[in-house]
Amino acid sequence: MSYNSGLYDTQSENFIIGSLLNAPNLIHEEAYVLTPTDFYNKRNQIIFSVIFNMASQGVETITPQDIDSYLMRFPDQYQVYNEHSGISALIAIYELGRPDYKIYESHYNRIKKFTILRDLEEIGINTKDFYDKDSLFNSKVNEQFENLTVDDIISKVKEDLNTVEDRHISKKKATAQDASEGISSIIDLFKETPEVGEFLDGEIYNFAVRGARYGKFYLNSAASGHGKTRIMVGHASSLAFPKIDVDGNVVLKDKYHKVLFVATEQDPTEIQTLLLANISGINEGKILLGSFTKDEEVKLRQAAEIIERYKGNFIIEWIPDPSIGIVRTKIVKHIYKEEISFIFYDYIFSSPALLSEFRDLRIREDVVLMMLSNTLKEVAVEHQVFIMSSTQLNSEWQKTTIRNANLIRGSRAVVDKIDVGSISVKIDGEELDSVMTIIQEQQLKHQPNMVTDIYKNRRGELTEVKVFRYFDYGTCRVIDLFMTDMYYNLKSNYEKLTQKQQTVLMEDFLHGN
Repeated sequence: MSYNSGLYDTQSENFIIGSLLNAPNLIHEEAYVLTPTDFYNKRNQIIFSVIFNMASQGVETITPQDIDSYLMRFPDQYQVYNEHSGISALIAIYELGRPDYKIYESHYNRIKKFTILRDLEEIGINTKDFYDKDSLFNSKVNEQFENLTVDDIISKVKEDLNTVEDRHISKKKATAQDASEGISSIIDLFKETPEVGEFLDGEIYNFAVRGARYGKFYLNSAASGHGKTRIMVGHASSLAFPKIDVDGNVVLKDKYHKVLFVATEQDPTEIQTLLLANISGINEGKILLGSFTKDEEVKLRQAAEIIERYKGNFIIEWIPDPSIGIVRTKIVKHIYKEEISFIFYDYIFSSPALLSEFRDLRIREDVVLMMLSNTLKEVAVEHQVFIMSSTQLNSEWQKTTIRNANLIRGSRAVVDKIDVGSISVKIDGEELDSVMTIIQEQQLKHQPNMVTDIYKNRRGELTEVKVFRYFDYGTCRVIDLFMTDMYYNLKSNYEKLTQKQQTVLMEDFLHGN
């Protein structure tokens, strides 16, 4: 491990392990998201992985003997465990008893701070202003570290990188308070600054989920060939670049953002052709075949110029064989070095590197996938960024039109920590027939060819709903048409969330007017 070896606290790690043994349900607490990378001590990484595996199976108490018996089956891991005093040390930790939640939170916050510092050191950022491992124990900087929070550290780094500080202050709280505290100011807060993120594609979908919100993790699943990557490229492109309309003009928004697109299957050129198609409005098939007309070539050249003009707004990171450690390190690196706030991770699956991280412990595939999902959520919360990802569907998706987490391949548990969960599939004849009356009554210009079921919507009332859409698979552009409940009854309690934009002549845009 290349982390700075002085950035950890064995006592805090041991306390957390002891607490989890006595109360494994803490693994599932929303306020305390832990992953193996939060533990520097190799023994504690091994023990945590075992606890995570057992807790995910519903085990309510775990003894040191349970851990010891489990690890006996794995000689390499058992050797590491015994080299660090093995069961005798674990018994001492276990006998601390059930955790006091205030003390647990204190130790939890401390190891999280060290995780952040190790992440910063990993990408080349000096952390001695926060904690100096080479100084005496009672040094001033290390005394100040005791009072810092994870948010304090992140905010200071963001400030040093000339970012807007208040955008990145975490709103996550895990303390109790009276319901009356600050109640009036909440009304004023949301009146002045509604909790709406930057705009994603699809005006109805956007309204339902309130845009791409900082600190949130959205998951959209689909069957193979139903457009997982294309949907995400459309969202990412809309955040990063203007688009060219059918008349050859440029449609501009007030602001564009830096986006990270993590590709796992496609190489960067495959993402680039989708971007050209999305911005120009020219079908990707024509681009790949080189069968575009002269006028279409002009638009493609202009789209390329737009991408060049907004250089730095769309970073493609290719990770064909992802593991939890690699994914976290790469994403955090771009958050700090490129000031990225919007991340699209395509997609969550059982890669060889991911499975090999825990192969020796025989951690089940569904648990490993849940760990990766939890890591993405953790990064979103800790660094106050927006993350969207996707998964494949299992074979059962064809047997039902009521779509939820049960249809996710590999592990339905990947949805445990997400804020928005949806499933998008190509619409079939039977489902189209179910809404044909709505299509005819509304006299729609487009007929839906995709339906997106929103099955989870934390802090949102629109759930168990279907958004019927026209999705152009060749350009990754989408038009939301209408919304129904799961039984195809038209929903009317929504608006189309639109964004201020203006259309300018291409010539004026290219000349900076």
